[in-house]
Amino acid sequence: MHELANLEKMIHHHLYKSQIHRYLIHNKQYDKRAIDYIDWIGIEKASTLLTNAEQIWVTKFVTSFHATAKKMKEQKMWQTSLCPICKSCVEDTFHLIACNDTRAIEQYNKSTAKFFQHLNKTHTHPDIISIFQQVLRNNSPSSSMNAIPIYNTNILLLKEAVEEHDIIQRKNMHI
Repeated sequence: MHELANLEKMIHHHLYKSQIHRYLIHNKQYDKRAIDYIDWIGIEKASTLLTNAEQIWVTKFVTSFHATAKKMKEQKMWQTSLCPICKSCVEDTFHLIACNDTRAIEQYNKSTAKFFQHLNKTHTHPDIISIFQQVLRNNSPSSSMNAIPIYNTNILLLKEAVEEHDIIQRKNMHI
């Protein structure tokens, strides 16, 4: 019985994996390399620690199904695509991070502080934390390549990881 459940799970994973890959490449214009670089097994394992609401949010964000004002207007659910906080810019994924309204900046700072607490709590390597700090400090998504510490002894491995991250991130953050 246990072997049958494993077989069903393997078939399910294979079918949905190829389906989501095709969708992201053809419908969302993701770079094929980005699909290969995504740690699907790690995502699956990590998702078991999330609530259903958190899993839905992460899925929507990663697949560009997030409910930005731009998307809500496109789906005819809202009358405007303007940011509901600053009311002066089209709210897309980039604007979610780069909004200059003081309320948005305050929320951004709280969220990034929580993110860095999590990275420290999970014993993330200090170089990776440093890269995220450099990239996220100006409320403007950018390439992570310039944030690699010069003193790093594993610079080639880190550059490879950062390049993969940039390729995956490029679609959502317009970098």
